[in-house]
Amino acid sequence: MIKKGFFLFLFSWISFLGCDLYDFNDPWTKITDAEYAIPLINSKITVESALSGQDPGLDIHFDEDGTIVLKYSSELIRKQAVEIFKPIVFPAALYFIDSMLQIRFDQLGNYNVQKGTIRGDSIRFAFTSHYNEPVQITVSIPEAFDITGTFSKTITIQPNSTLITPLYSLRGYNFVSPNNHLTFRYDARKPNGERVLLDNAHFQFTYFLFEFVQGYLGQNIQKLNQEIPVNIFKQWKSGLLEFADPQVTVRMDNSFGFPVKALIESFEITQLGGQTVKLESTIFDNDIFFDYPKLDEIGQVKTTEFHFDKTNSNFATAFNQKLTGVNYKIDAIVNPEDDPSFVGFYSHSSYYLLSVGVELPLIFKAENFRIEQEVDFESPVKNLEEVGDFEIKSYITNLFPVEVFAQLYFIDNNGLTIDSLFTGGEKHFVAGIINHDGSVSPGEIAEPEFIRFGSERKNLLANSVKVLAKIRMSTPGSQNSYIRITKDMGLDLQMGLRFKADLSKL
Repeated sequence: MIKKGFFLFLFSWISFLGCDLYDFNDPWTKITDAEYAIPLINSKITVESALSGQDPGLDIHFDEDGTIVLKYSSELIRKQAVEIFKPIVFPAALYFIDSMLQIRFDQLGNYNVQKGTIRGDSIRFAFTSHYNEPVQITVSIPEAFDITGTFSKTITIQPNSTLITPLYSLRGYNFVSPNNHLTFRYDARKPNGERVLLDNAHFQFTYFLFEFVQGYLGQNIQKLNQEIPVNIFKQWKSGLLEFADPQVTVRMDNSFGFPVKALIESFEITQLGGQTVKLESTIFDNDIFFDYPKLDEIGQVKTTEFHFDKTNSNFATAFNQKLTGVNYKIDAIVNPEDDPSFVGFYSHSSYYLLSVGVELPLIFKAENFRIEQEVDFESPVKNLEEVGDFEIKSYITNLFPVEVFAQLYFIDNNGLTIDSLFTGGEKHFVAGIINHDGSVSPGEIAEPEFIRFGSERKNLLANSVKVLAKIRMSTPGSQNSYIRITKDMGLDLQMGLRFKADLSKL
């Protein structure tokens, strides 16, 4: 699922207040006997550095021109063979008719099985003899064999008794079934060689499961119903935000050896206000089939992708209306033609995997786009009684081509605002200027700013547990102009805390 989101890089610079201050070799600088300074941060924040490690589903790529492309991927549904083709369980004993019983695969479903390998599990036999002499019994499955030969077991039942054999493993036995069945036989003979029939002759499986099977395995319908949360607009409050070319790719990886057709019952996009919009695309104009490996491609995985963008769907329009989720209901029909003459296969390791990827080239426009974000705050000063007046020095150079207006609020345990950082309201950071070569120069000369706090305001250091950043941003120039964010753009940050000690408390 898509977590965090693109805009973390625009407010991540405020997280200096939660940094580990003691990474510096000399974090405390004594200016005078009563004055100290603590460096807080000295770095450049880029999209790559801010987002790396934030979301395990996020990969950051760069186009040839350096444009950053965010790619979110999420594994939605994975199903193994055993989840689709359940083990065959016979609830009761199977009785021999005369001395033989055939299990036809077409009685288990619309199957036409040619050959395969048994994975599990075991079989046991039972017989009752009314003869006054021992009887030797040979049980066999003529179609099943391994490297030692055909499945066959020889046992002896004592006079006038009942015999229940131990469990015999079927695992690893191959079978060839030209007539679409497995045959189970017993041959019972007296010591003189006379062939006889026994009473209550039957056998029972623990369960029956294929390791590999080739043939026609019937029609099967898989329900693919899923809601995909998309949290990229989680911090959105108001204003305009529009991406130039958001894209989504639905991918199916399949190692089952038979065709699968997708019937789309519904495919909807949920927007921030709870409204739903039907996803429309020319892709849906034709039947949708997932590729599959053929008989000479056993063991391979085939991939089918469906790519939705502004050229073939309304995804871009719906996305820019503050997408929060995608809901779909799809019937995946195995062997849609239901043709018993079709020869397919599957193995115990076969699977299909449905995944989705959202691709966001960072080319967008914004107008008074507002977001909010809270971060944890821990005071760097442990003994607040010693603190008198203090100030926070900030030196910030905006090398993003986006105008940013920001204010930071210090929040206590009750969610109440204690104080704010910038005096006089929002702090305006002028957008950087894009040069002919694509680099960015500062839109203005950055000057250090000293934000002074009297000792009576040190309560913010004592009681703050969160810092709430309220940020407003706009792309410069025409509202119809998109800007692109490249790998070298960022915010140069230098910040520190300076305070006077209250000597009377020392």
